[in-house]
Amino acid sequence: MHIYVAWSVLFALYVLYKLLFRNRFLCEEAGVSRIYTDSIKALAIIGIMLAHVAVQYHGPNYIGPLRSLIVGLGAFGVQVFFFLSGFGTYYSIQKTKGYLSWGGRHALRLICSFMICYVITCLIYLLFDKNVFDIHDFLFLLMPYCTTWYLKIQILFYFFLVLAVIIFRRYNHNANMVAVYVFILSLGCTLFLQYFGFEDWWWKSNLCFALGIGVAINIEKIKLIINGSNRQVLILTFAAICTYIVCIKFDCHLILGPLLSMIRMFVVFCWFYAIRYHTRIKIISKYTLEIYLIHIGLIRLFINEVDDSGAVVAFLLFTVLASLLSNKIVSRVTSLI
Repeated sequence: MHIYVAWSVLFALYVLYKLLFRNRFLCEEAGVSRIYTDSIKALAIIGIMLAHVAVQYHGPNYIGPLRSLIVGLGAFGVQVFFFLSGFGTYYSIQKTKGYLSWGGRHALRLICSFMICYVITCLIYLLFDKNVFDIHDFLFLLMPYCTTWYLKIQILFYFFLVLAVIIFRRYNHNANMVAVYVFILSLGCTLFLQYFGFEDWWWKSNLCFALGIGVAINIEKIKLIINGSNRQVLILTFAAICTYIVCIKFDCHLILGPLLSMIRMFVVFCWFYAIRYHTRIKIISKYTLEIYLIHIGLIRLFINEVDDSGAVVAFLLFTVLASLLSNKIVSRVTSLI
């Protein structure tokens, strides 16, 4: 949660600065256009990768008290990805009439990325005289020594969205029902997974996909509400902090955790919308899936079994190069399908 506190402080300082100079800081199209969402995705994948390194690395502790902050970036980044995935895929599916074929194409893209990343990861292991290829892992979409739960859940979300849109088209409900249907399916999935012992972060991550769809459906209304006013964003930020305090004080994470997660994602969206934040690293967003798959596959090789900081540099270097190569191959393969 330290990352959330840091964001709150930085945002409060930014608002204070703008208020002192009497400038209107909420601007048109900020946070909605591709350039801004790409910047958020790029920052999210960097946070996830740094968090995994911080958890697995046991060498000299250079980051000290920042360790817990960096670790918190992991769960936060996953929520961001699910939110943006719901936000973006809703726009994507609206452009097609063949919903099943749309879902199939997107799922196939994920599976192709996994297959190519898995092979490249195994080849890197061979460079260090380690053979980790396993046909069981390959068939069940598992990277060496690591699960790929994000990939599998994303494929499941495509199915949920396709099913929700088909139901909506059949009964011609209010468009918001698409988000409601996905929310119900995601909630059912969460309960099922928790019954079989999965961690409680499913509550905090799964439901952000439905929230992203809901924001995409109501984006024009949201823009009218938050554009040109500081008050709404500040109220949302205050509500998110209060919800977190209640969770901590009364240990209500099971009940309020999903609510906190969704409020936080909406607040983050508003922050980015408000300050028109984007960076030159947005180019990284093109490679996020490959970076995710490669880095979790290589982390055992470079991080778990060593305690020297040079291994972190090697890990990052191999991750970047392998991700670039994987993305190029995936793009070529999917263009032929």
